[in-house]
Amino acid sequence: MKATRIAKGVTVMVGLAGCVIRTAPTEAKYAAKLNNLLGSPIEEIVEKWGYPVRTFEAPSGRTVYVWAHATSENKPTVTKLVFGSYVSTGGETVLHGCSTFFEVAGAKKNVVKITFDGDQCTAN
Repeated sequence: MKATRIAKGVTVMVGLAGCVIRTAPTEAKYAAKLNNLLGSPIEEIVEKWGYPVRTFEAPSGRTVYVWAHATSENKPTVTKLVFGSYVSTGGETVLHGCSTFFEVAGAKKNVVKITFDGDQCTAN
């Protein structure tokens, strides 16, 4: 009976271990994925990512394609009694997002530089 309980416990632990092994998305992983796109024609990026939100000319004269996404988070208002006075905090809206910039050069418009900015520029 004791051996049966141990075997069941081990089975449950092994089953749960398969669910726990996940890594958090990081900025470094996002950068690594982007580095794989260096040298690609911009048409391939458009096929994978969809149309950019805008383009502009860099000081170098090259065209830069921009992809961006954003979300917002409403922070609740919290009121506390502090030293006999009520103090409220929160109530603001916080914006989160990521903008990724692909600079292209040459007749084939190959990606020569990739930069990004934002708190949601992460990947697994």
